[in-house]
Amino acid sequence: MIVNEAGASVYSASPLGAEEFPDYDVNLRSAISIARRLQDPLAELVKIEPQAIGVGQYQHDMPQKRLTEALEGVVEDCVNAVGVDVNTASASLLRQVSGLNATTARNIVAYREEHGPFTGRRQLMNVPKLGPKAFQQCAGFLRVPESSELLDNTGVHPESYEAAGKLLNLMGLRKTGGHTGLVKRVENMGWERAAKICGVGVPTLRDIAAELEKPGRDPRDELPAPILRRVNVDGTARVLAHCAAHRVKKLVYVSSVHALPEKPKGETITEDCRLSPELVEGGYAKTKAEAANLVFEAARQGLDASVVFPSGIIGPGDLQSGSFTTMAKDYLRGRLPLAVRGGYDFVDVRDVADGILACAAGGAPGEGYILSGHYTTIRGLLETVGQAAGLRRRSLYLPLWLAGLAAPFYEKKTLREKKPLFFTPYSISVLGSNGQFSCRKAAERFGYRPRPLEETLRDMTEWLLQNGA
Repeated sequence: MIVNEAGASVYSASPLGAEEFPDYDVNLRSAISIARRLQDPLAELVKIEPQAIGVGQYQHDMPQKRLTEALEGVVEDCVNAVGVDVNTASASLLRQVSGLNATTARNIVAYREEHGPFTGRRQLMNVPKLGPKAFQQCAGFLRVPESSELLDNTGVHPESYEAAGKLLNLMGLRKTGGHTGLVKRVENMGWERAAKICGVGVPTLRDIAAELEKPGRDPRDELPAPILRRVNVDGTARVLAHCAAHRVKKLVYVSSVHALPEKPKGETITEDCRLSPELVEGGYAKTKAEAANLVFEAARQGLDASVVFPSGIIGPGDLQSGSFTTMAKDYLRGRLPLAVRGGYDFVDVRDVADGILACAAGGAPGEGYILSGHYTTIRGLLETVGQAAGLRRRSLYLPLWLAGLAAPFYEKKTLREKKPLFFTPYSISVLGSNGQFSCRKAAERFGYRPRPLEETLRDMTEWLLQNGA
């Protein structure tokens, strides 16, 4: 795990650092600050003046008042976008929330220490010097996980609670629990129609639906991990720079079908679409889309570069034991009591390798090619593996909605125990998405032909059994 230490020495020598840890020297305060950033970077970084966090050497050439106002505005926007747990936040973090200042922030902490955790947003009205106007401004940004009111732990403002209740009633849902698929339901009805019934505008309704679908969500979870971005985006940019500097004759960038915007089920996904991180979900897909755009831009600047988009890669020789390889091993050993429904397009790793070489020889500059295989379900994959091994195994296949609820807890538990990870919230989402892709463009351009899926699974099973599965 990599933690940025920028500004830690500034915090350690600040009055706030001395107030929080009066018995520790500056070195220990710095160490504590860095460790806390691993827990919650935003909550710790707000304690440091933005100018001290790597703004740049030319910051002193700017009008200091305007610079301070601009940087503090960015910090406030970040805090408001993420939201603040009112029962754990420090005064330093609370003062960055719209409608609060240093005095009301300290009063919230003092009230919490005297009366115990807040149990609802309305209880904030009892805090000294926090009047109706301040409450109106800050309420939507403060979260109360301990509240019996589900909406108190979302970004839905109390003024919109009535509209949220109308939306749930309209969709035939109860307020308690999660509401997976709510956004899709509203889309099917039509946003404008639903907004009119609920008595709010369409943008407000979209925000309410997103919050109800994932109550208590942290929007930072939906952003690409820093190391993922460094590899997929920054790494691609460096490769392109070297290609230009050394006059590389041909570049084939291996992206993923996840970078392509999903079409409604029943429609086939092709390459004739606009790539954008805003059109796909998940950090991996977003960074892959951004990187592919860098390659296409380099092609427009004269580099002979093409992009290939493989689907779910499986096959023999997986020495790193990817998700499906690990799942197949456990299935063959009789250690897979549970799996999930749903399916996707899977392609043989050897066909992908052949497709990359064929694209290098015949791919057109600035063009992208899907290297897909065949659509099947997880159940179909595992049963074919069992047949190839001459085994009959029984597994319970969970519906996707149930697997989606369990996935976050399963992921945390599995990572904590350092066990192989089969399913994540993102992979469950993928298995329920449109998995119909066309590789026609690659077939016509350079003769790409995926082999039958049965052949892939037979060879994969043989390889697994030869290697101790």
